[in-house]
Amino acid sequence: MLSEKLIGAASGESSGSWRGLSSRGLLDRYWPGPYSIIIPIVDDSFEYLSRGTDAIAFRLPNNEELRELLRKTGPLVAPSANVEGRPIARTVAEARKYFGDDIDFYIDGGELSAKPSTILKWDGCGFTIVRE
Repeated sequence: MLSEKLIGAASGESSGSWRGLSSRGLLDRYWPGPYSIIIPIVDDSFEYLSRGTDAIAFRLPNNEELRELLRKTGPLVAPSANVEGRPIARTVAEARKYFGDDIDFYIDGGELSAKPSTILKWDGCGFTIVRE
């Protein structure tokens, strides 16, 4: 089961949760890019974000404007725009239909043509593909 929460970050060094990965250069292969990476929680202070999975999904987006926002704000917690079992939200209007006022703000990047991110899960030794 995937967490419905996704943490967007401006760089691979934004959280201690992935220091071991980053120090080995493993994240450089995937970020920035269309990859969400599920990483085990190493700090109990983030446990509330995991919804009982003991892991959190992180994403370092390709979009430079979004990364600039993340540099200013620090990591942001957001739901995935891809609701399991439903079509991909390609516009803000479609995302609003799924989430309504449960989201504090939406960023309109126009209609998205890209497929959903590939999801990788780190198990301490390597990555497993969860969604391609």
